[in-house]
Amino acid sequence: MENFTELGDVADLVVARRFAVVDPLGRVRVVMGDLKGNAEGYFPGVALLDEGGHERVALVLTDTGPLVSFAEGGNVALELGVGDRSNPEVRVPGPFVLLCEPTGQARWGVWVDDLGDVELIGDV
Repeated sequence: MENFTELGDVADLVVARRFAVVDPLGRVRVVMGDLKGNAEGYFPGVALLDEGGHERVALVLTDTGPLVSFAEGGNVALELGVGDRSNPEVRVPGPFVLLCEPTGQARWGVWVDDLGDVELIGDV
């Protein structure tokens, strides 16, 4: 790994809507900025992409709370998040884990309710 202790002059502030990091072949491998995809709104986050440009890991702040998502073959495989309890649109308030089948369809999940009890997520 390179030694980054002596970087020389560094800007105090860099402003952009999105940043991308490319690999030696010019493929985008990291995206930082709006990760909303087809959703409405603005979801700031960081995503790591595989060689084919598919998102594999994402850390994003959605309208309903923070979310870490892991994908395989272009489909979500595992999600960890926290549904903001103060948001009336949140389906699962509080911390949750959601496991998906290879097609990305939610298969099993758990969450911690207001009393601190672990509950199965229904209708997955």
